[in-house]
Amino acid sequence: MKLGLAWSNGKVYSPMHGVTVSGKETRYSVLLFAMPKNERPIQAPVELVDDKHPPIFKPYYYDDYLRFCFSEEGMMQQCKLVAYCGTDATKEADA
Repeated sequence: MKLGLAWSNGKVYSPMHGVTVSGKETRYSVLLFAMPKNERPIQAPVELVDDKHPPIFKPYYYDDYLRFCFSEEGMMQQCKLVAYCGTDATKEADA
């Protein structure tokens, strides 16, 4: 599970991907990351949450989540997002 899942209440999934390079041409890659400000919690917008679609992640602050990811406990988790802020609905979605 990825951060996009928390923002979209489980509707957007970001799959793992990789790049294979072959040939003799020089290739360049550019990484683009977005780091949310810690001023607002990461949570699904109200338009994506209702009785049929309860929130599957508790609101969280990115800095706190990042600290968890690099903590001893977080490093042991297969899915850090679920371990940090998953709800019972998250477990049902994974089943």
